[in-house]
Amino acid sequence: MAHSHGAPIGPYGASKTPPKSLRIPFLLPPIDTCLRGGLACGLVTELCGPPGASKTSLAISLLHSCVTRGVTPAAGPAAFPQPASSSSSSSSSGSDALVINTESRPTFMARIKNVFAQQDVLHMLDHVHVADSSCSKVATPSGAVTALINALTQAQTLIRQRARTKHARPIRLVVVDSVAMALGDTSTSDEEAAAARNQPRSLQTHWRVADLLKQIARDETGAPPVAVLVTNHVADAPSYAALAASPSLRAAVASKCGGGRVGGFEVQAHAGAYGVSRVVPALGLFWSQCVHVRLFVHRCAPDENAENANANENTLPLWEMHVAFAPHLPQDAVCRYTPTEISNRMKAK
Repeated sequence: MAHSHGAPIGPYGASKTPPKSLRIPFLLPPIDTCLRGGLACGLVTELCGPPGASKTSLAISLLHSCVTRGVTPAAGPAAFPQPASSSSSSSSSGSDALVINTESRPTFMARIKNVFAQQDVLHMLDHVHVADSSCSKVATPSGAVTALINALTQAQTLIRQRARTKHARPIRLVVVDSVAMALGDTSTSDEEAAAARNQPRSLQTHWRVADLLKQIARDETGAPPVAVLVTNHVADAPSYAALAASPSLRAAVASKCGGGRVGGFEVQAHAGAYGVSRVVPALGLFWSQCVHVRLFVHRCAPDENAENANANENTLPLWEMHVAFAPHLPQDAVCRYTPTEISNRMKAK
């Protein structure tokens, strides 16, 4: 039975706390403080947000942190790891990471290379492995899912091999950017998209992907726990008319930022170019049961930026990371940051 509030049904359950785990820090103080040290190993974390929400930049920051620093103990709510200088980074101080990019692999890898070059650790790019899962050229939804499943299987095999290899750095981070490209509707027509959604096998493939992600996060063959990060897109939230017409979607929707839950979905008000819109994570309610942690990133509404803008008219808009659910974090924990903080993190040595 699905949890009524959209909490995950992973190995720890909605009400249980996972064992004390290691973290991979983003090295961004607001985020690491909110997440009590960074991304937790042994859990599948979804980073969801609209286009331009710096999801990929955050993933790259995490990759760099993993490769140059490795894992760290979980921190208290008021503590976070401090960045290390590039001069202290060595091949033995970090862990390896693995990337599965489903959208534009050359561009994504070029961005990773650029960040590593800016921080004088280009030689450590060898510790970022790539499992090919380019879905941009796949003609059918089933083909895209198959490509992702194959890539996850390759990743699982490599993680186990390195865990058994003496003196090899273990893989402690897997990034899938993005899961929506593979599991969403990539069909070219409404009829094809509807047919894909109605296929009974679609739920089975979603479960297969989720199962592989959870096996990678906490392997039973002896490999160390892995922090798994998947990025996801957003879709328009159901209208109030739809809520009134559908008991399965009806739910209270209210909070200071216009957020809430709709049939288990986490709803957020995103301040876009055309005003504030209400959005939910893509892939539907079913997928929300397939991850342990959901982090929702969105741009704050204009009135929430007023104080920040008055202090400095050149200040960039505020972005907010909201913990929708997590077995080890307070629900609805929030942190705010600006794009400049991410940019400076990418350039810092």
